[in-house]
Amino acid sequence: MRRGLALAWLLPLAAGCPAFTTMGPARTAPVGSSQAWFSLGAYRTTLATGTAPGPVDRSRVWLPLFEGGARFGLADRWDLAIRGGTGGATIAPRFQLGRSPDPNTGLDLLLEGSVGYTSLLAGSRDEVVSGVTFGAALPVGWNLGAGHQLVVTPRIAWMAGGLAGGAALSGGSLAMVLLLTTGARGPWYLVPECGVASVSGGNAFEGPVVQCVLGLVGPR
Repeated sequence: MRRGLALAWLLPLAAGCPAFTTMGPARTAPVGSSQAWFSLGAYRTTLATGTAPGPVDRSRVWLPLFEGGARFGLADRWDLAIRGGTGGATIAPRFQLGRSPDPNTGLDLLLEGSVGYTSLLAGSRDEVVSGVTFGAALPVGWNLGAGHQLVVTPRIAWMAGGLAGGAALSGGSLAMVLLLTTGARGPWYLVPECGVASVSGGNAFEGPVVQCVLGLVGPR
C-alpha cells in the first residue's frame, strides 16, 4: 500500500480534473490512526477547441485515472485527507456530522471541504490548462451490515484558471464500500465507484465528466 501511494504521488498531473470520488466509508478515520488508498480507472470528458460563434471542435475522450491518498484521524469527528494523481492534488478536512452507533445499520454523514490544484490538456492537446480548485462534498453512507456501506456523495467544485475560464462542476458519486477483512491495524475495503459531473463556464472542456475507478483502502 505504501509503495502504491508513493507511485501515485509521482504521476504527472498533466491530464485531469478535480476528483469526484470519495474512496471509502462515510466515517472519519479513528483518532491517532490513518488510512491509505490507491485506485485505478478512467474518466471521460469533452475537449473543446475554438470559441463560439466561430467553429468549435469537440472530441469526447477517455483518459486514465490513477490516484493515491491518505486520511489522518485528528479528533473524534475530524480527519484530514490528502490525495494526488492524474486528477491533480487536494487537501481536504472532513467533519463527521452524523455517525450511527451501530456500524451495521443506520446512516453516516460527513461534511468535506477541499482545496487543491489540477491540470487538463486543452482541446488541441498542445497546451495545458491548470488552476487552483475548491470543493465541497456531503458523503452519506448507508450501513448494509457485515461492515459494508453504500456511499452517495453530492459534490461541487470550482476551478480557477486562465484558459479554463473559472469552470464550475456539480454532480456526485456512488460507491460500494466492501469490507474485505479486519486486521489488527484496521479494516481493508474494496471500493468500486463512479462519479459524474456537469460543467459550466469551462472554455477548454465540457461536461458531462464521468469518472469510474476501483480502489483498495486499508490501514497505513
